[in-house]
Amino acid sequence: MRILFVITVFFPSRIYGGPATVALNQARELVRRGHEVTVITSDILSLNPRQHVDQPEMEIEGVHVKYFRTWMLLPRFSFLMSPKLLLWVRHSLSQFDVVHVHFARDWIPAMVAKKATRQGIPVFLQPHGMLGRTDGFRKYLDKLVISQLLQAATAVLPLQATEMNSIAAISPTARLLTLPNGIKNQPFDQVWSRNALSNRTVLFLARLHPRKRVLSIIEAVKIIKNSGQGVRLRIVGPDEGDLNRANQRVVEYGLEQSVDFVGPLAHDKVISEFLQASIYVLPAVDEPFGMTVIEAMALGVPTIVTEGIHIRDMLWSNRAAMIVPSDPESIAKAILELLNNPDLATEISMNGKQLIARDLTIEKVVTRLEQIYQGTCYSGP
Repeated sequence: MRILFVITVFFPSRIYGGPATVALNQARELVRRGHEVTVITSDILSLNPRQHVDQPEMEIEGVHVKYFRTWMLLPRFSFLMSPKLLLWVRHSLSQFDVVHVHFARDWIPAMVAKKATRQGIPVFLQPHGMLGRTDGFRKYLDKLVISQLLQAATAVLPLQATEMNSIAAISPTARLLTLPNGIKNQPFDQVWSRNALSNRTVLFLARLHPRKRVLSIIEAVKIIKNSGQGVRLRIVGPDEGDLNRANQRVVEYGLEQSVDFVGPLAHDKVISEFLQASIYVLPAVDEPFGMTVIEAMALGVPTIVTEGIHIRDMLWSNRAAMIVPSDPESIAKAILELLNNPDLATEISMNGKQLIARDLTIEKVVTRLEQIYQGTCYSGP
């Protein structure tokens, strides 16, 4: 098949978080299976400072990526507009068998989805949990635009039941087929060892966005320090609003010797951060799936998440991560429980790896995606 992927921001930019990683994983696996995949996206490399990808095209493991000059009317994804991308779409859509839109309330995915459905090309929308909030202006946008696009799509691909319900609330008759995130199996030499517990290093690896709640993990480290036990916190990821507040909080609490601000990293260095960490903590609330969570589990890193993660039932039933209330005290208690109980940490490590290998490999996810494209999954969720 000739497949067109559409996404607002893509590699080498790292500002779009999990959706870009999911799209790349899917595209590489589809190419490996003999499909032709083209990704069209903006040329945005960073928003602050404003930087653009310096080449119009790139090949990533057989995936052809086309970057289009994009105008930032405001420093928000929904206000990134690219007339050149839209012009290319008008002339090129007929070349493709399938259009897979990594969908949000953004100009680029909305405009391409509209064009493709009007031309009668099969269109699959994958929102990655980005349609959950419906307050303020979103309510009116959903009523006027988003609900119609969801309805017109060949299928909409929610991650799990929570997202399925939120999409159904916007467009009750949209055709919904669940598609989880998936990840490549890790080489045997790239797995976590319980010896890393002796480092007493806690890893926060995510965008520094308020929803990811980096301030809560800093608060938890302060609680641990006040209890007389030491840990080192590594904060890895691009700033999306919380970096200044996080720096201020570290200074306020006197944690300068306990907290490292690393910034965004390339994938190979991210793997090193995971493997050197004692545990991984994502204190985010209302987390749709969490690519960094399944990346940590695939490597065997003992992982702590809060009750706000939407895959909590899967994690709980497989005992694949510690699931705690979102307050810093509960997070601190869980950190110390894992650091001081190597057998428990090792058990969670093994369970996480087994869950990924059994249910969440990119091979299994893309097999389902192929079936969805070909129409063999339309009888159920």
